[in-house]
Amino acid sequence: MDDQEKDRLVIRSYPVVVWLCGAAMMVFGFYAIFTGEKVGGAVTVLLGLAIGFLFGAGSTLVAHRRPPRMTLTTHSLFRPAATRAFRVGEVVSVNVEVGRSRDGDTYRLRLATAGGLAVAVTPYFSSGLANHERKAARLRAFIGMEAPYLSAGRRQAVTAGRVSR
Repeated sequence: MDDQEKDRLVIRSYPVVVWLCGAAMMVFGFYAIFTGEKVGGAVTVLLGLAIGFLFGAGSTLVAHRRPPRMTLTTHSLFRPAATRAFRVGEVVSVNVEVGRSRDGDTYRLRLATAGGLAVAVTPYFSSGLANHERKAARLRAFIGMEAPYLSAGRRQAVTAGRVSR
């Protein structure tokens, strides 16, 4: 591990499933166009494009040890990249936020600041609690937050507070 890796943590999130759904719709749409269903195929292609471009925003969180700061950049094809900067000392919790629905739970990584601001690291919810917990644990360890306490046999989305030193 070189110095840059010791002093910098990068967490990237891309909505691959959204992109694949949009691409699949486009493929089916083009197939429909070439087999004679021009209007339905064109609508399907446009819906695939809309899904991929409108809902396909990704994000990159970069945490630095020296100086202790974080930048969160949200990337989208239709909007300019939006960047937020935070001092590491402003972040009071890193948690996994749960989105509940009839179809099941989805998750995203979220930060909370001392000023009461809740910042979603990813602009979308997705499946895979273990992956989100792993990212949260990596970020907590990097910025010096204590690990959250979980009772035995119970999995849940959690919040961790800053370690007092």
